Amino acid sequence: MQIKINPETVPPIIEISGRLDRNTAADFKKRLAAATDRADTIYVLDFTRLDYISSTGLRILYNTLKNVQTSNGDFVIFGMQKNIGEVFRICGFSQLFSIKIDKSEALAAAQRP
Repeated sequence: MQIKINPETVPPIIEISGRLDRNTAADFKKRLAAATDRADTIYVLDFTRLDYISSTGLRILYNTLKNVQTSNGDFVIFGMQKNIGEVFRICGFSQLFSIKIDKSEALAAAQRP
């Protein structure tokens, strides 16, 4: 798994590629927590190159979402492959996360009113 974080962009974009599973979860959790430490920020997660997500990866995303929301922040996800989207739908995560088709929709959704 690869994580590319660009916290300097507005909104911050976090690109995740490869497999997010128990073997890569510890590094992902640490890097995601460090990248999402600003209050009142909407983060954009780029799933274009994410091939697989396990329950461990889902749990990290959920816990990080809750932490971000306590600081008046949120996540917007785009570029979900069909299999990842199905996992999110089955688990009910499609109700918890703002999911957009492409980067332009995600960036528009991430703008504060």
